[in-house]
Amino acid sequence: MVNSKNRDIIRQIRFSDLDVNNNFFDSLRADYPNFDNWFENHADSPAFIINNQTELKAFIYVKQEAGEPIDLSAGESMDGTARFKIGTFKINSTGTILGDKMLSYVLRRMVEGGSNAEEVYVTVFAEKQEKLVRLFERFGFIYQGKKENGESVYVKRFKQLVGEPYKDFPMVNLTGTQRIFNLGIYPEFHDLFFSEGHSMNEVTKVADEAVSNTVTKTYLNMMHSMDELGISKGDILTVYRTGGNYAGVITSVATVVDYKRISDFATFDEYKKFIGAGTVFTDQQITNFWKTKKFPFMVKFVYDYSVSIPRPNLDWLRKNLKIEPEPYWGFFELNKQQFSQIIGKGGDRDGRFVIY
Repeated sequence: MVNSKNRDIIRQIRFSDLDVNNNFFDSLRADYPNFDNWFENHADSPAFIINNQTELKAFIYVKQEAGEPIDLSAGESMDGTARFKIGTFKINSTGTILGDKMLSYVLRRMVEGGSNAEEVYVTVFAEKQEKLVRLFERFGFIYQGKKENGESVYVKRFKQLVGEPYKDFPMVNLTGTQRIFNLGIYPEFHDLFFSEGHSMNEVTKVADEAVSNTVTKTYLNMMHSMDELGISKGDILTVYRTGGNYAGVITSVATVVDYKRISDFATFDEYKKFIGAGTVFTDQQITNFWKTKKFPFMVKFVYDYSVSIPRPNLDWLRKNLKIEPEPYWGFFELNKQQFSQIIGKGGDRDGRFVIY
């Protein structure tokens, strides 16, 4: 576990709260000769950063545009429409977790904010920023063309879903034959998996474990019902934090990326690679599970969004979903009407994430 004095947290700040001379901004200054003036002119503008007490690790500036056309080279253009622009995105990291964490956070904010913007775009010097381009493409940004200054333009349209959990993120895709399941997770595991919603009325918390920071989670379990019901890629999960009639609560919605049995892996290395960073278990525990086959079922999912507060607790679920007979709250199937009731409790904000 990371020392709490050096934990990475997302904060919203003003440009004026940062030192433009910080060497974090050197590469941006090299690419954009007027960067310092631009930065100072945005002194009162909001931005999001990831930092700890000693280091700035990520910076992102997002603004909403009213609908101006975007001119591209060769006489092409993007029609005017309400859209978000990621004006600046810089990460100091050799891995993918910080990029996932920052981009997923702002994409959720765009959807839940109630804006009429249905797309977001970014401009990058693709040849210099290959890693950043791969991150955007992973989350569904599509190349549109180049601007006169040589920057490439990438666009993500929130409601144009393609059936891939990452590319559709943070939208929940129910336009096809996807099934919906409720997944119960014990509190001690749930609160490591998710940095939000530890209980029914708790606001966002910041965690320092990698599993909390990555958008991809892998849940190892021994629930035979998961195997028997045939969960598969693209299915939707309502994540239930166990705890009884009033403390048990649905906190999150997720999309299945993959499902495996431990018997599907020929070697330990394949097994460990599948689990990845999104696990609550240590390397030693994972090694022991491989030997003992203690948790033979594994579901990998993308955490789409956190359900609005106050969240549906078990008492509410029992009274409103009317599931007969009473299910085992570890894992069972829901229908679309029951899912709509669950997200409907959160009002319009939760409904913005779901496409039927």
